[in-house]
Amino acid sequence: MVQLSNSLSVRKELRTCIVDTLNELMKKKHNIVALENKFESFSNWVDLKNEHPKRYLNMPVDEENMVGIAAGLSLAGYQPFIHLFDSHAIRKIFDQLFISEGYGGNTINIFGEYFVSNRNGKERVNELGEDLALMTMIPNSIICEATDEVQMAWIIKEFSQLSGIHYVRGENKRIPNIYKKETTFQLGKGN
Repeated sequence: MVQLSNSLSVRKELRTCIVDTLNELMKKKHNIVALENKFESFSNWVDLKNEHPKRYLNMPVDEENMVGIAAGLSLAGYQPFIHLFDSHAIRKIFDQLFISEGYGGNTINIFGEYFVSNRNGKERVNELGEDLALMTMIPNSIICEATDEVQMAWIIKEFSQLSGIHYVRGENKRIPNIYKKETTFQLGKGN
């Protein structure tokens, strides 16, 4: 049931919420593994490495191989969660996602982090939608964008119970909470 927050207080960054939620899930479910593609300390995924060193892989600047390894882990009964520092990386890993995960019938859960940065006096906005467009071309994929940390935690928990390809994206800044902590959602249905 959807319940709106009484205040628009700013709490955790979405990437911190994901790490906290995954850490909680990894304590309960021993088949969850975390894969990071380069900036573990920046993304806070280093906390997962510290808590679950045998179920954490850091693959610097090698997103394509990370997806292939995630497919192998899925075949072995694991449920991989991967972090992409830039949601545009979906373009880079699309073939591996489509063939190894989609066609292969494997499970992968992806968090694509987008950000706004200032380079050479111009804003670079990474939420333009090409990642969403590409993900919709993979049959039976589930694609979400979290509004706040309450919804992000719910999405990660929901993904951990499903098989298939799941993609959630979110920005790297602190954003206001829209929903109360008890709120539940329904995949495929907006509020």
